[in-house]
Amino acid sequence: MTSNLNTKKTEASNSKGPARDLIDTLENRVQKGIILSVSDAAQMIEAEKTGKIGSFNAKSPYASCLIPLLNALGWRGSIRGLFEALPHFADSLDLTEFRSTLAHLQYKTVQTTAQISQIDERLFPCLFAGWQNHPIIILSKEEGRVRIFDSADRTEKFLEDTSVTGKAYFISSEYTTQTNKKKQTKPQENWVS
Repeated sequence: MTSNLNTKKTEASNSKGPARDLIDTLENRVQKGIILSVSDAAQMIEAEKTGKIGSFNAKSPYASCLIPLLNALGWRGSIRGLFEALPHFADSLDLTEFRSTLAHLQYKTVQTTAQISQIDERLFPCLFAGWQNHPIIILSKEEGRVRIFDSADRTEKFLEDTSVTGKAYFISSEYTTQTNKKKQTKPQENWVS
């Protein structure tokens, strides 16, 4: 009888409850190097390199430009908010869907014909279509050279020929960056006459 009780105690101490199983599973994943949680900012940085974030896989040139443009704009929204702004089949965005997605994220785009060398750097980053038949993002001017994100190979580089003319899409936010409240279109009138 004593040996039977000892066996039951040993079995009870070796059996694990659901909480212990969960903890062991998480510890094993951490030891294997599996990432359990990643911040939205880290996911956006990784997505800029790979073109993939969650179920979104940038297959078109415009889809390739979306994440780098949002990063360059300093967008601080959630990944969920991004997915809600994207159309149903987002992997192959065209220009219209690209602009619509930006509008859902509270960014206004204004199209104009422009030569790259003539664009005021205060308007960067901006989308530019007309360079080698695919869109680019003009990021900045540095020491007289124009830094771009090239959607063809998903890399940042310096543009040598800035005499190219095409369609520039300037981006502005409907919201101020400090208050996250809509900008007023006209000043409020004084209630005292």
